Amino acid sequence: MRNLFDQYTHPENRLTHALVSSIAQDRYLLREFIKWTTGHTIAKNETMHVTEQSLPDQLEESEDEATRKGLPDACIYTENGWILIIESKVAAKKAS
Repeated sequence: MRNLFDQYTHPENRLTHALVSSIAQDRYLLREFIKWTTGHTIAKNETMHVTEQSLPDQLEESEDEATRKGLPDACIYTENGWILIIESKVAAKKAS
């Protein structure tokens, strides 16, 4: 089995890749993550898409290309236009 943390070099992207790889494999977990982060409930029949280093309907980019373009670390979106953008900052100072 491949290591979840070997895809990227930056800690933020490693964290996001591990999260996205996990929630993309389990639709229940994905729905619960969305509910926990946003309070929004996605219908069970709603198709959800999960991408890394790209925006909806665009091809995924390399880590360097994504950094240059300022792409989000990950996106979760539905066909009806709902989107959750994930941007991880592991070195950010704790909010007080």
